[in-house]
Amino acid sequence: ITIDNNWKEHLREMDDLKSGDLDLIVPIFMKNPALSRLHKEYVALIMRNIMRFVDTDIRMEEMVQLTPTELQCGVEQGIFGDQKMFTGIFGEPEAILDIASTFGKEDFSAVDADSLDSVGEFLNVNNGLFVSAKSEEGIELDLEPPVMYPEHKTASTDGIAYLVPVYLSGKKVTIVLSVNAEVELA
Repeated sequence: ITIDNNWKEHLREMDDLKSGDLDLIVPIFMKNPALSRLHKEYVALIMRNIMRFVDTDIRMEEMVQLTPTELQCGVEQGIFGDQKMFTGIFGEPEAILDIASTFGKEDFSAVDADSLDSVGEFLNVNNGLFVSAKSEEGIELDLEPPVMYPEHKTASTDGIAYLVPVYLSGKKVTIVLSVNAEVELA
């Protein structure tokens, strides 16, 4: 029988998971030492906003480094200024439509300009809150307009970017995030 020396840490994490407190839960999935404070704060904020505006039945998986990955439909928005960030929400069409319908308070039945505009507005609201909070810390950031992708794209980077798999009522979306690294969608 092998006993993990980190058993106290695992017990604490189990308690954190059961608590339902996103500020305790999100760090469990973001243990990579290369992650900056901006990465961690951004993911915590978007998870809180997904729970607040979209769906309370969420499940997050461990944040992984982006390798060339095929993404389904979605929206991205750049953040620029003192830092350069790429942010995006991509996912299964059903998940994207759920976000669009819930956030936009309208029943969308197809991934099109209208439904993606609603998802883009959610991303814009989230990013606006993030940029405002950073401004209060003396970090000047601004937003680019959201860009919509109704069809599959392959994401790649020459730097380091991350993917955060999130399940909303069982439907998968992927949060794409980079800080000071270009993400290419082709």
